[in-house]
Amino acid sequence: MSRYQFTGKEPRYRLVVGWDPSLTSFYAQVEDLAWESDGQGIDEDAAIGDTPDEGLLVWVGAASSLQDPQLLVQAVAAYGTIPENILQRLREDKIENKQLTKAHIPPALMRAAGKRYAEKWSHQEKRRD
Repeated sequence: MSRYQFTGKEPRYRLVVGWDPSLTSFYAQVEDLAWESDGQGIDEDAAIGDTPDEGLLVWVGAASSLQDPQLLVQAVAAYGTIPENILQRLREDKIENKQLTKAHIPPALMRAAGKRYAEKWSHQEKRRD
């Protein structure tokens, strides 16, 4: 999983983007760091919730899968711009951090799992005799 955060068009906006291999999706969030003070002050440690009323202005990529980082650009455009170098890193993250499948499990672990399964099966067979 990757995560990159940076300041948006205004210092009050924190943009967070990344690739989540468990969701097989890019994601983006825009946090309003001044929501607790009604815009009067920026708090880097603001408690951001799950709704605009709690400081989370944008959240894409969790409810439905996003495969193109350009969709992130569109989603956060009102609050900031994703730098090109971060977009490139996101593309690389998608390639390097694919969702784990059986094909991605190292052979040593597969052998160990197979051995345990074989021992369990063998043990059950002996009980039937």
